[in-house]
Amino acid sequence: MSSLETFVTRTAPRLFGAAALALLLAGAAQASQGPRGAIPGSTIMTPLPMQFFCASNPRECVAGKDTKARWNDQLHKTLHQVNMQVNAAIRPQANPRGGWKINPASGDCNDYALTKRSRLIELGVPAGALRLAVTATRRGEKHLILVVKTTAGEVVLDNLSRNIVTLKDSGYAIHAMSGANPKRWIAG
Repeated sequence: MSSLETFVTRTAPRLFGAAALALLLAGAAQASQGPRGAIPGSTIMTPLPMQFFCASNPRECVAGKDTKARWNDQLHKTLHQVNMQVNAAIRPQANPRGGWKINPASGDCNDYALTKRSRLIELGVPAGALRLAVTATRRGEKHLILVVKTTAGEVVLDNLSRNIVTLKDSGYAIHAMSGANPKRWIAG
């Protein structure tokens, strides 16, 4: 069961009631299919878990004006440190309850990516340069990573790797990505 399905079936009834649950299930089915057939670069629906996250954490979902971080040794060091610290701090858990979170004791790729984004913003990296991206693992499982747009190109922070690599070198194909505003998503 995906984290979205888990959230919808376990949490939504308590939050929204039966009528809203039916609408959420319909939306979840559509969202779980992904942006198939969407033209790359076109606006798509923000994933439902992200919508719920932003509704609960509005300060974490503010749009950023600067869309690229200035690449230098200090930025590389900061990205590496945050990637390592967050990867070590969160215990891996497939499909945890309660939706996407920041700083959980255990979580999945969504929680790692959101925590890294939050910490980097606290450290002064422009929010608009930090993009959440839906991709797939080598086994074909949906996966969320953090892409940092820099003046030297795009780099990836990933809970499955301790290294900071370029998006091209990561081997990931982007299916969908947030924009400078994390509440606006585009097809990959």
